[in-house]
Amino acid sequence: GMAAFAHRRESRSCTYAYEQASGAALPPAAEARFRKHKKAWAFFEAQPPGYRKLVIWRIVSAKQEVTRQKRLLLLIEASQNGLRLRSGRCSLTAPHRSVETYSPARTEPAQLSAL
Repeated sequence: GMAAFAHRRESRSCTYAYEQASGAALPPAAEARFRKHKKAWAFFEAQPPGYRKLVIWRIVSAKQEVTRQKRLLLLIEASQNGLRLRSGRCSLTAPHRSVETYSPARTEPAQLSAL
């Protein structure tokens, strides 16, 4: 316990969404893209703050821009259909229903800009 704590690296601490002091926020361009889909944005805004924080953190914490764009696209598609992303997974849950598996058509980076 204490020996492991003494040898920890500060760069590896506080990496999870719930450990962040400030709330995660979508970059302005990503938020503008999301807001264009009014139904999806309204559904997302109606979700609890904890869900929004986790999902946004999942998007912004991706190391590659292509991954961030794919995760944003998945969130937009899910919200458009009234579904919530399950934390850390590519499957969704339908409100007040059992778990549904959701796998959108494979989207290549060139197609991401179309949304």
